[in-house]
Amino acid sequence: MEQGEYKRSSQLWLPVLKDHIYLEEIDGLGDNWKTNYQPSRIGRRWFMDVTVGMYDDPEEQAQRPLTIRFPDCGHIALCGTVVSGKSTFLQTMIYGLLNRYSPDELQMYLLDFSSHLLASFEPAPHVGGVVSDNQEDRLDKFFNMLTDMLNERRDMLQGGNYTQYVQAYGVKLPAVMVVIDNFAAFHAKSGDKYDEILQRLAREGVGYGVFLVVSAQGFGISEIPTRLGDSIRTVISLEQQDKYKYMDVLRRSRIEILPESGVKGRGLVPVGEKTLEFQTALSAPAEDDFARGQFLQKFSETLRERWTGKNARRIPSIPEKPVLELLTQEDGYDDVIAKKAFLPVGYRQRDAVLIGIPLVTTYCSLVTGRARTGKTNTLRIMMEAAGRMGAQMVIVEKLGTDQSVFRHEISRWNAVHVTNDKELFSYFEGLIPEFKRRNVMKQQFLEAGLDEETLGSRMAQEQPIFIFIDNLSDLMTMVYRPSPGIAPMSGFLEHIIEKGKLHNIYFIAGLKVEDEPLLMGYKAYTSFIADKNGIHLGGNLAGQKIFNFQNISFADSAKTLKKGFGHISTEEDEGEPIVIPACK
Repeated sequence: MEQGEYKRSSQLWLPVLKDHIYLEEIDGLGDNWKTNYQPSRIGRRWFMDVTVGMYDDPEEQAQRPLTIRFPDCGHIALCGTVVSGKSTFLQTMIYGLLNRYSPDELQMYLLDFSSHLLASFEPAPHVGGVVSDNQEDRLDKFFNMLTDMLNERRDMLQGGNYTQYVQAYGVKLPAVMVVIDNFAAFHAKSGDKYDEILQRLAREGVGYGVFLVVSAQGFGISEIPTRLGDSIRTVISLEQQDKYKYMDVLRRSRIEILPESGVKGRGLVPVGEKTLEFQTALSAPAEDDFARGQFLQKFSETLRERWTGKNARRIPSIPEKPVLELLTQEDGYDDVIAKKAFLPVGYRQRDAVLIGIPLVTTYCSLVTGRARTGKTNTLRIMMEAAGRMGAQMVIVEKLGTDQSVFRHEISRWNAVHVTNDKELFSYFEGLIPEFKRRNVMKQQFLEAGLDEETLGSRMAQEQPIFIFIDNLSDLMTMVYRPSPGIAPMSGFLEHIIEKGKLHNIYFIAGLKVEDEPLLMGYKAYTSFIADKNGIHLGGNLAGQKIFNFQNISFADSAKTLKKGFGHISTEEDEGEPIVIPACK
């Protein structure tokens, strides 16, 4: 080099992390990562990766992508002071995951008790629901659903874990992520109501493929409870008040570096044995959070439009105007029909899950209530379910000159329509050989030592037969006081009502409450109501004498309910409030 000539030396240190980083700028991502669903990441061991920013490793003179890997990270706690960028971090993480993994691989439930930056993701097919701080009723429904989900996975995995299951069968069961933004606000709103299920999720969730991600200022009585925090494997810290607070939330006895203060999204993260400074990436370029939210809303809507598979299981909810069409579109309706577990009739009021008449334990079932409480509507809802099960359907409806109220169901399901005592006698004559055939099968199963539940499952392989009775009082009249020339039917009905359980044949009848006392003298009637199975509509439980509903208080038992509202009997002889949709 000649005298006076200047040559720039190589830089000894990398520049500091940028204040603003976008996911698409991070080395190795480019445009190829966007909506690039590839179920090929199983390899030797299943995992899910998502890049959320860049970290700086001064010892290695390197700045690298900050990537979170599930299930290695376990559950995650994201800690930081107010306006440190926690919601933005979650926004970036969710955006990255939605781009990389399909709804068949990953589904999410977002509890947004902070700045509502997560609401933009609700349209995405991966997202089963976003619950905000003014939706306490939806919280109940979500945590009931989460409990059922954990139970289902426990039974399915049979002592193994989710990773082993995926390795053996592929991603037949999606991973699930529960995100709670601002745990302090969530806990202030809900108290300790959901502590037990959250503790269970923290203990068992990773093994079931269900991951918890929570944001808070830290750990403690008013933030993430210590018991819950003990089960959280990974802690990421955004800006804290001082060095000691960083050490506290990160569970480190010593920290060599502190992040640049006053930079939103800047913090410390464990990388191996080191604690390094990082900068959260932004999901997309935008003028402000509002504009970015609009972008993410459109992004989520586009994902939904393009996705042709099955969407995430939705947080149950009862439609404002429930109708049969919406009921049949509910998650789980088709599964219930396929398994023939129960005859779905509506929604359980407390958590909006599907509810109905259990078929293994039921033979004779009632739909009771006063006039105009929805008895006919409820029978029609049941007929729809029975028809979809491929059942043989019989509708007993005493008619004069009036047109049948069940004409749609008779036509749609090719149902046998019995309108008088002569037709009833003819139908019973034809039913006798089928009852005898099924009874021989039942006796063989009993002799083989099958218990009632197993016997019910075996008999369920026969085509179900549903005998729907519009008015039980009319049936008793036809049976016990038939027209001249019609042979008595009372003996046959009394016998099959008493002995006909577990033949995969079902009697379901409507009954006016005011007719109850008039029928007590008929043996077939007392046998019919003996198991106290069914639904009572319209409230005023004190005015009926069939169902006990012993869990309902005296004050509530005197209340009347609107049409479509009622109680269904349970095995514990209790009443469960239900909502029954309208059958148009």
